[in-house]
Amino acid sequence: PADSAGSRGVNYVDNEDNWKAAVEDALKNSKKGEILIESLLPGDEYTVETFTCGGITSILTITKKKKVSSSNGTVANELFVPDLASFEREIIEKTVISAINALSYTDGPGHTEIMYDSVHGVGLIETAGRGPGFFMFEKFIPLASGYDIVKNSIIQSVGNVPEPCVVMNRSVLMRYFPCK
Repeated sequence: PADSAGSRGVNYVDNEDNWKAAVEDALKNSKKGEILIESLLPGDEYTVETFTCGGITSILTITKKKKVSSSNGTVANELFVPDLASFEREIIEKTVISAINALSYTDGPGHTEIMYDSVHGVGLIETAGRGPGFFMFEKFIPLASGYDIVKNSIIQSVGNVPEPCVVMNRSVLMRYFPCK
């Protein structure tokens, strides 16, 4: 669905037999009745949360997603700060900062979703000038980074200078309980 959230109605189609059901489910989950068909990027899914001030982007946290097995790999039920090698973290961070710079985004929170593995490298899913949903913005980011992104986004939005980003890189895990 072009206008859904939390991967509702997103389906993985791996053969000709299940594409009709996938299209019906996507349409059912779209308020506008619009869907997107995308190719699958290989690797593990990560989200990268950032804060940009005056064109300088700080990486607040990188999270890895664990998926609900019954969702065919489309719905996350666990987000955690992964233990990445320094070169992996650098590749991910450079990709995200390049995407944000390409958008000429100069101020505010940022949310980027990528796929990454050591064979295929980084694939960009989306970058947006917004924070993530589902308690990530107001709970997870401050716990993982030590940075109060809500307060500093408000400070920035009224024209004042936010606090500098000093990131703590703490391990955090958030689980969601799957429901029907």
